Amino acid sequence: IEDAVHNKEIPHINFIYYDLPRWLSFWKKGHKGVRLYYYLWQLGAARYIKKVHRVQQFDLGHHVTFGKYWAPSLLAFCNIPYIWGPVGGGESAPFNFWFTMGLKGFVFETVRVFTRFLGELDPLVRLTARSASLAIATTKETSSRLEKIGAKSIKIVSAMALNEQDMGLIAKSQQDRVGDFTIISIGNLLAWKGFQLGISAFFNARAEGMKYLIIGEGPERRRLQTMVKRMGLDDAIHFLGSMPREYVLESLKKAHVLMHPSLHDSGGWVSLEAMAAGLPVICLDIGGPALQVDDKTGFKIKPRSAQETIMDLTSALETLHQNPALYASFCKQAKENIKTSHSWERKGEVFNRFYIQVINSSNHNDCVI
Repeated sequence: IEDAVHNKEIPHINFIYYDLPRWLSFWKKGHKGVRLYYYLWQLGAARYIKKVHRVQQFDLGHHVTFGKYWAPSLLAFCNIPYIWGPVGGGESAPFNFWFTMGLKGFVFETVRVFTRFLGELDPLVRLTARSASLAIATTKETSSRLEKIGAKSIKIVSAMALNEQDMGLIAKSQQDRVGDFTIISIGNLLAWKGFQLGISAFFNARAEGMKYLIIGEGPERRRLQTMVKRMGLDDAIHFLGSMPREYVLESLKKAHVLMHPSLHDSGGWVSLEAMAAGLPVICLDIGGPALQVDDKTGFKIKPRSAQETIMDLTSALETLHQNPALYASFCKQAKENIKTSHSWERKGEVFNRFYIQVINSSNHNDCVI
């Protein structure tokens, strides 16, 4: 933070740091205990904000959260108009897909839905939603959940973007895509990521000179590899495991299509990075990817039954493989989409408009945020 402020010489910006005392946080080790820590931190931070507010007289607050709408913001107690979010987590895998995810996947979805239900009953979460001047949802599904728990003003905005440096890194030394028509999927090998759908679609669409690369590691790897072996696709589908980011980006440059059939992503950078590399994206028309991909940059598949979805994914693969002119158009539009709609500079403009909107509605001219 300090380097960024110094190097960019940003005027009128002041960071005030707050952390819990050691005796209240010594037990937090990495992700272990971070949820409890977050609640305790908010109690202390809200008290500290009130103290500073008496001097600074803030006109607007913005709570950037862990990204789950069932975690409250204690800005609700600070008597300041505030923006809450972006928050996600309102997405669920359609129920008829639960049976494609194995026992562990089924149990995970059950626990997740129940946990979210309990979170919605939390009076602090409901107070946060009701008190927010503006709630930012990362998906349409989360927007619906926010409305049900009392949020009055909601905007839907993807929380993900790329900066110019990222775009340059991905596009740098862009190679002509030659050789095998390569489909790529990237992500943790979890049941809800939908890799089993992508594998089934590849099995249906496979033609001479097609291969499928899966980058990532996770508990589903053995089940997916067994599925691939049973289908006789060992020579065409390759599990590359976890890879450093620079190798992932190099793999994107050489691939032809990103297959991303995730069943409930709130956001995710992989679709944006793929489009920055000039790849069309095939995803499901749910969650965060549905906001990132349009009909000029890829295919968004309606998640009907599992079998119908697999057939639609198959059709999308076949269309891109068999229509070079359409494929080239998608590649070009994918890059343009990132520059015009999904850059951090563009995101900053969007949030600046939100700030002005909330401040104007509160009848403030000069503002302190």
